[in-house]
Amino acid sequence: MAPDDELIRRTACGDHSAFDQLVQRYEAAVLRFLRLLARCDAEDILQDTFLAVYRSAAQYRGEASFRTWLFRIAKNAAYQARIRRARHGEWTSEFPALIGYDDPEQQAIRSQRLRTLNAALALLDSEDRQIIVLRDIRGISGEDTARLLGISLAAMKSRLHRARARLAGNMHMLDTRGCSSVESRTLEWPESRKPALPNRARIAA
Repeated sequence: MAPDDELIRRTACGDHSAFDQLVQRYEAAVLRFLRLLARCDAEDILQDTFLAVYRSAAQYRGEASFRTWLFRIAKNAAYQARIRRARHGEWTSEFPALIGYDDPEQQAIRSQRLRTLNAALALLDSEDRQIIVLRDIRGISGEDTARLLGISLAAMKSRLHRARARLAGNMHMLDTRGCSSVESRTLEWPESRKPALPNRARIAA
């Protein structure tokens, strides 16, 4: 079995069979990772990820392992997809729907609180939002969160502490202003255009 570094070098030289081997080797693991970050769009983002790998193969320098480089691309692709949805008014809640509350007043209070939480989450930068989603919303363990992010457990805890503090600050700001939503123009996110989603055969053509 050829090592990853050899396959990505061959991919950079136009070897389509080497690229196919990388896809077959990693597509299941990358898809599992993306489903932690983007429940609805994971399959589409998987295509974006491997398209980016193919186009960027010549930029791989081996300073990190291929796996680390690949998962960094997947993470960036997931958040670019989220940014595009937000810019088109398609921001979806990361929090579960409210069910089972018969008291209309309590339902209204909880609904308002969730709207504020989502607005506060939207105001975080992608790094802070990512760690909050993984650790506090999806319930991924600290060890697994650190592994997915490619950082030490201590660094993950430090980053999570800062992200929680910023989220709390955003919620306080929104509560003070009486806001429950965030207009897209307030989000300082970069423009991004989604490439076509070719299948593997088209990538290698």
